Amino acid sequence: MSPPQRPAALAGRHADVLDALGGDIAAARLAPGDVLTVEGICAQYAVSRSVAREAVRVLEAMGMVSARRRVGVTVQASADQCRALAAAVSDMQVHARSGDLEPYLRADQAFHQVLLEASGNEMFAALVDVVAEVLSGRTQHGMMPARPNPEAVALHDDVARAVRLGDVALAQASMTSIIDEAADALAAGR
Repeated sequence: MSPPQRPAALAGRHADVLDALGGDIAAARLAPGDVLTVEGICAQYAVSRSVAREAVRVLEAMGMVSARRRVGVTVQASADQCRALAAAVSDMQVHARSGDLEPYLRADQAFHQVLLEASGNEMFAALVDVVAEVLSGRTQHGMMPARPNPEAVALHDDVARAVRLGDVALAQASMTSIIDEAADALAAGR
């Protein structure tokens, strides 16, 4: 027996609420520390409690909000983190063009550190040192090309932009592409 399918209208409303709330958080129209309620979300977007709760669950999984009983839904995403992601990408672009791998590595590590910590997920944040070491090992053991792949840098920029805009699908797709690009480069020996 297949799982019940969500009606298209319900899925569409969920996506609309998710995009609106995510966009408001990423654009700092909802600031860190702001508290929302499921009832308020229902009223503002004219949706059911189940649609509002599902949107909150997705935002919580992304680390953009924290939902607690008797407290409400607290905004976690920060404009400073979005700026830090953009700055790291900018540094990556500069150092990729010059082929200066050590500063490129530091910028790449900074990007992933901010991203993992901004997730609000303690398990992801605990991976900061592991990811930094993997990136360092790739550089130290000659598995990086002399000039970083411009496509990889563009994908990092896509992730930073998606986080800033609250575009969950683009952020996920871009991160998957970053992982795929790195795996392909390692398999090709570059």
